[in-house]
Amino acid sequence: MKKLLLGAVIFISAFAAFSKVGDKKYVAVKETQLRDKASVLAKKSLEVKYGEQITVIREEKSWVLAKTKEGKSGWIPEKALTKKKVISDSTVSANSQEIALAGKGFGEEDEETFKKSSDANYSAVDAMESKTVTEKEVKNFLKDGNLNPE
Repeated sequence: MKKLLLGAVIFISAFAAFSKVGDKKYVAVKETQLRDKASVLAKKSLEVKYGEQITVIREEKSWVLAKTKEGKSGWIPEKALTKKKVISDSTVSANSQEIALAGKGFGEEDEETFKKSSDANYSAVDAMESKTVTEKEVKNFLKDGNLNPE
């Protein structure tokens, strides 16, 4: 009986960690797109921005079928969402770098202190962050590497 009860508790706990139909989540990245299918290669259907609220329709692997407040739906990577409500205040001026730092749990002063006391090469990180990769380049990379993201 104890084994059965323990098994039931583990089973229920495992599902509690995942999103449920109807859960409200928020876009946790600067911008991303809802897609027609649960794949990075799928056609983009709608751009969603940081802080935008979505409703979970269902999950499939690491993707969420989501619906916007306007009633539009599409697939979005689960890692681009958070359960915590994101406050986007237009009266506060923060650039994307400051938002990224805040998401990492520290501010600009903390980064400056770390830079002075560390041999970390931030110029390489800054250079990498400034690069953009087109969707065509991603598709070619995946094709050349015989990678299938689905």
